[in-house]
Amino acid sequence: MNSVTMMTQPPDSAYAPGVAQAAATSISEVTVEAIDHIGDTTATQLEKTADAIEAAASELAGRIIGEAKEAADELRKAAIGHRQSTRAMSQEVSNFCLRMSSARATVRSLEGQVKDKVLASVMADKGDEGDSEK
Repeated sequence: MNSVTMMTQPPDSAYAPGVAQAAATSISEVTVEAIDHIGDTTATQLEKTADAIEAAASELAGRIIGEAKEAADELRKAAIGHRQSTRAMSQEVSNFCLRMSSARATVRSLEGQVKDKVLASVMADKGDEGDSEK
C-alpha cells in the first residue's frame, strides 16, 4: 500500500503576501528536479553496471572456452599417443607370439629327432645284445 504525502502550502505571511506561495513552488520544483536527477543518475549507473557485468562475463566465457579448447587439444594429442603406443605394444606382443610359436615348433622338431635317435640307439643296443647271445 503506497501512501502519498501531500504538500500543503504554508500560509501567506501578513508581512510578505505571496512569498510563501513562491517559496513552496520553488521548493517543490527543486525537489522534483532532484528526484528526476537522482533517478536518471541511478538508472545510468545501473546500465553501466549491467554493461560491465556483461563485458566481464563475456571475457570470462571467452577465457573458459579458450582453456577448454586447449584442454581438448591436449586430450586429443594424448589419445593419438595412446593409440600409437597401444599399436606398438600390440605389434611387440604379436612378434613375441610368433617367435614363441616358432620356438615351440623347433622344440617339438628337436624332441622328435631326439626320440628317433634315442629309439634307434636303444634298438641298436638291443640288436647288439641279441647278436652277442647267439
